[in-house]
Amino acid sequence: MMYGALSAHKGMAKELPVPPQQASQWWWAAGALALALLLALLVLLLLRAARAGTERENTLRMWIDDISKRWQRAGNARAAERLVLLYARDCAHATRAARTLAQLLQRVTDCDVRTLTPHICRRWQRAGNARAAERLVLLYARDCAHATRAARTLAQLLQRVTDCDVVDLYAPETLAGAAPAGGAWLRALLARAGTRVLLLQSPALALYCARLLPAADGSPTLEAPLLGGRMAWRAPHAADSLLLLALRLLADSAHGEPLPYKKYYVAMTAGLQHDDAVPALTPQRRYRLPHAAATLLRDLSPDPALDPLRDPAARHLLEQYKEAMEDFRQYTVDHPNYLFEDLVVE
Repeated sequence: MMYGALSAHKGMAKELPVPPQQASQWWWAAGALALALLLALLVLLLLRAARAGTERENTLRMWIDDISKRWQRAGNARAAERLVLLYARDCAHATRAARTLAQLLQRVTDCDVRTLTPHICRRWQRAGNARAAERLVLLYARDCAHATRAARTLAQLLQRVTDCDVVDLYAPETLAGAAPAGGAWLRALLARAGTRVLLLQSPALALYCARLLPAADGSPTLEAPLLGGRMAWRAPHAADSLLLLALRLLADSAHGEPLPYKKYYVAMTAGLQHDDAVPALTPQRRYRLPHAAATLLRDLSPDPALDPLRDPAARHLLEQYKEAMEDFRQYTVDHPNYLFEDLVVE
């Protein structure tokens, strides 16, 4: 009887559950171990990131030091006056980092650092388009110093807005490229499929390019001076003959262009009375500058759906262009015979 009671008591002792306090201790130990592992992993990741950041910083410092040393060399003092930083606008952080790098390079190299953010994919997207523009030829006359300054400011603005090279006939680099054979170079340039032409008409252009014919009654007039012929500048420029040839080519071959309104753009000077130098060239479209400058920029931009003046630098150049055009207009009011000061009968 006593033995059976003891056996039953031992069986009941084996079947007793684990106390709750002991189970909670196991859970706390497992959680602490997992937390320790996570902390160790986080520390390793932070150390690795810090080492990678240090390596990148050292590489950047070495690269900038190398650039600054090259710029400080006496033999390479005038190797470059302008440094162009080309980058793609992947995101806001990449843009901010690129601009910070540009400021840093500006300080260590003592040269003009320009940043370009071209939409590189546009050229790939337009690869199958035969009308993709590669060059924009800017044609204008040298009315006066104010008009020339306005045209050059417009060239800078077009270079900023469009994805093509702006060819200014009066630019030194253009004259250097056309020096061996200017006529053949200009014909090949205008006949190229990827070339567009922007003609800035002005009073001097109308007088300079018009063939002067005698009046109906034979009397000498402005259109028929005593010596006949045409007008010429008192101070000739090497690009004057290229300008005449370009207008002659436009007048002779513009009608054969299958899509003239995609190739030729003609602008007039608002507020000034002057004739149309090439009236048969896209007669249904004329841009009155500077009022229609935004429309012209949109038509010449690679993507007309986007605002061409979204870039602050482009807006600044547009303001400079408008100021130059206003100075030109005021100069014509103060000097109504300014054309006869620079033009003579040839």
